[in-house]
Amino acid sequence: MTTIIFADTQIIWCSLVFFGGLMKRILVQWIGLSDLRAMAATLPAGKRKQIMDGIGGSLPSKGDPGPTKTFLTHQKFDEVRLLTNYKSSWNKWFEKWLKTPVTIVPVELENPTDYAAITEICDAELSKLTKRKTWGSCELCIHLSPGTPAMSAVWLLLGKTRYPATFYETSRDGKPTIPNIPFDLIDVIPEILRKPDAHLQHLAAESPSEIEGFEHLAGDSQAIRDAAGRAKRAALRSVSVLLSGESGTGKEMFAQAICKASPRREKPFWAINCAALSKSLLESELFGHVKGAFTGADRTRAGAFELADGGTLCLDEIGECDLETQATLWV
Repeated sequence: MTTIIFADTQIIWCSLVFFGGLMKRILVQWIGLSDLRAMAATLPAGKRKQIMDGIGGSLPSKGDPGPTKTFLTHQKFDEVRLLTNYKSSWNKWFEKWLKTPVTIVPVELENPTDYAAITEICDAELSKLTKRKTWGSCELCIHLSPGTPAMSAVWLLLGKTRYPATFYETSRDGKPTIPNIPFDLIDVIPEILRKPDAHLQHLAAESPSEIEGFEHLAGDSQAIRDAAGRAKRAALRSVSVLLSGESGTGKEMFAQAICKASPRREKPFWAINCAALSKSLLESELFGHVKGAFTGADRTRAGAFELADGGTLCLDEIGECDLETQATLWV
């Protein structure tokens, strides 16, 4: 495994504009019990009884379409993917009842509160989406309201870490909202990994020259101290880091400091200026190539990811890469 540090003067990952056109919005969610009960209320007696006998509970008040149909009435998406562990016949009824083009994704899930099983299913679905060649022009949206609390919790963790997403909820009055979810990657690291932060809280009060690995950094302002403290925290995590700042502010020096302060300090540190290489050369530099892969490839060569395995790879000016390459790196 390699820690990757992205350094760039300007990063624009989340723009809603892609080559002059709008991003393709893809919605992913579960079909929940409230959805099925809302549908059952509109079905003939036989089908209604079949569903209610299977899921229990009571029918909603008259005119309540449930969270999914309500949400899709107010929000439009280019693709809607509905995960479901219900009977195939119910899924077909639901798809027809929605009157909105959707893709039904049947899954095997015995216990809707099994966090491990839910995580495996959701991760597999999102991973499949992000491997699409067109993913660089897509925006992932996740509807939290349908399904069990365990399902919502898993969506939150995945959408806040591995698969950045825009979250939506449907309130009882039928209005879709974007919830304010104030936590990031560090907040969802298990408590056992967050305990070291207790003795790192003093770092922002120290000069970089007093912090192991950061001694070569010049400056003693509060901004420098804050940046060094945050970088030190990241160094202990072995996670990917994005360094952003104007040209000449020392992003590569911070990358080297993070490496020196991390458990990977004895492993290789590789820095590549992405802006200095064409797309084909950059791909070869990063991923390597075999002999004869292209003109001039007279021997097999290992790429930076392989050479830096176990160490740190600094990708300078990552924003200068074409969007397809950027998407490949994030996947």
